[in-house]
Amino acid sequence: MFQADVRQPLYEGAQISRLESDILIMSFIIRWGLEEKGIDHLLRLLDCHMPTALLGSRYRFLEKFDTGPLMKVRFFCPECSDMLPTEDEAGDMECACGFKGNIKDVRNDENCFVHLPISEQVQQILGNRDLVRQMRKECGESDVVSGNIYKRLRARGVIGDNDVTLQWNIDGFRPFKSSKATMWPIQACINELPPLTRRANMLLCGLYYGKSKPDTDVILKPFVDELQTLHTVGMNCNIAGYGVHLVKVHTLICSVDSKVRAPLQGLMKFNSLFGCSFCLTRSTSVEHGGGFAQIYDWGLGPPRTSEQYILALRRLENYNATHNRHKSNVEGVKRGSVVVLLPVFHIIKSFVPDYRHAALEGVVVSFWKHWTNSDYEGELWYLSRAKRMALNSKLETIVPPAELTRPRGTLDDIALWKASEIKSFLLYYSLPCLKDLLPDRYWRHWLLLVYSMTVFLREKIIPEAFFEAQDAISRFVDDIKVLYPNCRSLYTFNTHLLLHFPKAVQNYGSLWSSSTFPFEHFNGVLTRLINGTQSVPMQVCRSFVRLRQVSQVSASVFSHESSSDVGKSLYYSMLSKYTSSQSHLYYNGLRLFGSPEMYTLSLVEKVSVERLLGRRVEGKAKSYRRMIIRGTVFHSSAYESLSVRDNSIAKMNNGVLVSIHRIILVKIFNSLEVFCVIVCELLQNVYEEICRNNVLDISASEILHTCRVSKRIVSFIPQNILSKCVSVPYGNDICVIPIVNVTERD
Repeated sequence: MFQADVRQPLYEGAQISRLESDILIMSFIIRWGLEEKGIDHLLRLLDCHMPTALLGSRYRFLEKFDTGPLMKVRFFCPECSDMLPTEDEAGDMECACGFKGNIKDVRNDENCFVHLPISEQVQQILGNRDLVRQMRKECGESDVVSGNIYKRLRARGVIGDNDVTLQWNIDGFRPFKSSKATMWPIQACINELPPLTRRANMLLCGLYYGKSKPDTDVILKPFVDELQTLHTVGMNCNIAGYGVHLVKVHTLICSVDSKVRAPLQGLMKFNSLFGCSFCLTRSTSVEHGGGFAQIYDWGLGPPRTSEQYILALRRLENYNATHNRHKSNVEGVKRGSVVVLLPVFHIIKSFVPDYRHAALEGVVVSFWKHWTNSDYEGELWYLSRAKRMALNSKLETIVPPAELTRPRGTLDDIALWKASEIKSFLLYYSLPCLKDLLPDRYWRHWLLLVYSMTVFLREKIIPEAFFEAQDAISRFVDDIKVLYPNCRSLYTFNTHLLLHFPKAVQNYGSLWSSSTFPFEHFNGVLTRLINGTQSVPMQVCRSFVRLRQVSQVSASVFSHESSSDVGKSLYYSMLSKYTSSQSHLYYNGLRLFGSPEMYTLSLVEKVSVERLLGRRVEGKAKSYRRMIIRGTVFHSSAYESLSVRDNSIAKMNNGVLVSIHRIILVKIFNSLEVFCVIVCELLQNVYEEICRNNVLDISASEILHTCRVSKRIVSFIPQNILSKCVSVPYGNDICVIPIVNVTERD
């Protein structure tokens, strides 16, 4: 356990303290995945370089970081595959099926489940002053806490002032390409934290590892049991800065893909008659590709409710109890689910249609495959090889900002693209690049999808835009039958799920607030914690506990004004995405990067700056190439080192579009006052309406701007920036598209 750091040097004359040394060593171990022998050698090597041996044994060193959640390893009955109860002192255990055995006989590290208590992880987060400061029960963004469900529970007093709510996920993936073993983590995050903060502070509630697919009801039982207690009884928690309070934990959302959602709900999968998780629409079986496929071409059906779910379950049980013939389901309900036992959690409404799988990897990829399928060569919308080459050439000329994932390869390989790459294509590239390649009526149809997804993914959704997007996405789905009558395979379940997006937005905020992107990212984090093929689940869980301990301790140690700059820089370079060791904090959320160079203002630039400030300025200024304002990175166009990214395009709060030419610190003439100013080239609006859907009166101009680079110089203060933008070549001009949100990371 760590003691309070009083800046005790590691040894006389050392640049870092004992505590900073421990943090840096553990960060190195986690970053490079050292195994036990590697840790031994590292500690001995470091001791060799010190005046005296200070680090001690591996056991003594690691126990400082092994003070997180108490991990409970559970094994499975060899006869019924149920989870065995915890063994007694002698190691004996007895299953409900009658099996009796000893832990030595059933222990199998390659087929086990590790449970990490939620309560201890929540207490750790609430004990962190920085995280507690960020907690909110309402916000200006369209986040979970702004949704109808959260507001309703707050109004009814279900969610108290000190309570927290969770969204959770479970899904399997293979950590090793050479093995059939899969890992199924149960993850959760706290809705009251801002999106980027909760993404960085995920909870690992359990981990299954084995070669067979687990019974989710079995491995979710410890998770459900604990949440029942945390909802009804709660826990006394020392909240940083507020003292000890009773805290209850409520489960609000489950974000999973369609393949996992149906089994969790106890419903039939999407390839059945009643395959929708949210409504009672009927699908139709049609021949497709030498087999059969279920299509959804009837729109929305009556919504599923908890009452309908329970009634269908009872009808199914009564039928099977009184008839010789077994019935598989009633209206898609085939069995009960353990998640029904979660308090507050709604078996239908608490599940959300995930846009990552449905819209991006589903609808967008499906349309591209149809557009390029030679079976449809005679259709007006068919994209020939020449058109595909022209489209790929356009994509190659795009220089995206840092927030967007650059596509790998061509659109012909879109099935291999990451979801984030498909998202960039849909929201930013597709409309300008498909111009003149798709016939107008099909291009205008595609606008409906781009517009609705843009609105549903905004940081803040205003009511007028929401209702327009709701109409747009409904019209998009309906018009598929009209425009693509010979492509019934486009009426997929993913296409049907688009119709459920508006309700999810009303209930839980923008689609980014409950997407699977953070959980998929955390799967990658867990994979990187594996450093061998033996006892994989324990490796991952131990490393996770240590990583959380390092993050918690470092937050207080390296935020102290007396902390070592060298140690801080090394820590962030090992465990953080960005390092701020070479930045200069100016004021009001602005941070300038790199070493400045003296720059002589041209007469036009000097006049522009003086017009902005209303003061006379000196002719020379300090010029920076990079800055961060409110968490967003911008580069000046003079920053030549980064040719594969364009972070210089911005939309100002008065609606003006600019390309940032210089980021400067200017000094007022005969004064000590200094101001940060961005000197920009104006992007002149061409006011060309490149695309409009006349039926709904929706124009592409609502989400993008057609511009021409002018030579006119204008100046602003950085705080006037409204949003960062993407620049896409469009003939002799450019299309400028504001980034939809900066709260979501791929």
